[in-house]
Amino acid sequence: MAIFECEVCNEDYSNLDESRAPRVLKCGHSICQNCAVKLISNSVILCPKKCSETTEVQNGNVESLQKNFGLMQAMEMMEASSSNSPPKCKEHRYNIAEFLCSEHDCPSIDKLMCRTCEEFGVHTGHTKVLMSVEAGKIRDVLECRLKQMKLNAESFTVQLEEFREAMSNRQLFIEKLSEIKYHFSRIRQLVDEREKRITDKLTFNTTEIYKCNKETESNMKRLQDCLLEKIEQTTKFSKISDYQLLQADIDLGGLTWYHSPITQKFSPADTKTMDVKLPAFKFVVKKQQKFE
Repeated sequence: MAIFECEVCNEDYSNLDESRAPRVLKCGHSICQNCAVKLISNSVILCPKKCSETTEVQNGNVESLQKNFGLMQAMEMMEASSSNSPPKCKEHRYNIAEFLCSEHDCPSIDKLMCRTCEEFGVHTGHTKVLMSVEAGKIRDVLECRLKQMKLNAESFTVQLEEFREAMSNRQLFIEKLSEIKYHFSRIRQLVDEREKRITDKLTFNTTEIYKCNKETESNMKRLQDCLLEKIEQTTKFSKISDYQLLQADIDLGGLTWYHSPITQKFSPADTKTMDVKLPAFKFVVKKQQKFE
């Protein structure tokens, strides 16, 4: 039995796959999350070891069980020390699985193979590539995409700042409104209805511009958050071992938006050029008459 495998299903624990994370029972024994799900009954797990002690699970959710962080840390240290070492062949434990089967119609689920697999095992006569070479190709793609995603994130930062500046520039609206009010204060009795139409239109347009910028800014912030999440995920994948990288089943063709250069520049609706065309009036003012 391996050091880092569940004693119930004999599958390896994993720091990357939550379903393979080691969960600690009340008695101190650990089992993987998958086995915990299978063993739970009425929110209680009976330890499969000899102690047979019961563990109550809050709300029947096995994820509420504490992870065995000590074991997970030991796994990380072990993985770090052997990250570049090829794994052992699952079929022939005495051999190193240094090849990856590239046969199109290979029926085997496990594509890792050793020389014995090639000559006598399920991969007899199959075409193969070095695991390190194939992993290197994937890693190159990940690094290229990671670089572009970081550039995309920087571009979003600059554009978001432009939107925030545009949305904060409301002083122009206040000044224009004052100008309108001053202009119409002298002829209020004659042009009340016309003044209302103009001020209402100005207020509506300004509000719509602000709402449009606010909505676009929110969408950009959401896209940036998704992009940062993808950066974190891609960074994590780029640092794992070759074996884990190949086992992670990364979809290199999916979600190309995140790692493609940004061709569309989001620009805020500009309020700086906003202007109000005021009606012209001619006044015949009697001598000594004043406007209040």
